Amino acid sequence: MLRNGPAKPGPRQTPLQLKPSLDRQEVMSENVQKDRRSHPACLLIAVGALVVCCGVLVVVRYLPRGLPSGSDIQQFDDAAWVQEENTQPSDGISERQKMLSDLVKNVLPGRTREEIQSMLGPSLDTPYFQSTGRDLIYVLGPERDNYFAIDSEWLLLWLDEEGIFERYQVVVD
Repeated sequence: MLRNGPAKPGPRQTPLQLKPSLDRQEVMSENVQKDRRSHPACLLIAVGALVVCCGVLVVVRYLPRGLPSGSDIQQFDDAAWVQEENTQPSDGISERQKMLSDLVKNVLPGRTREEIQSMLGPSLDTPYFQSTGRDLIYVLGPERDNYFAIDSEWLLLWLDEEGIFERYQVVVD
């Protein structure tokens, strides 16, 4: 008998009912193959993200950094530098740290070991940072620019073959 109007909706058909010639295992196999096709894209994205993260770490670690904050507050004063108490902080930063920028940019370039030691005092006799090959070492004060400042800041100086100031590095122990 024919009815007028739309047919009654039947039960929802599953992929197995739509493709009666496929059994359950074949349908699952098709789905797994579809999933595997998307895996290379996910793998490529993951590898790309890893490469970017490693690149950022290398840049942060090996690019030259500027001087720590507060290094340019005052001009270099050799009489103030040699006073041992000027390695202790006042207002969170030592007197030596405040004059560091002027020292390394304007005072040290072109100076010999003797001239440097007459201005800064004798280099400390310490095993700290000997593996760096540094020629002279001076304590600056407490570590800056760190939430957990528990270490000391040191000024390492290197001289060239003629004993002239070549470069510096500020390090933390």
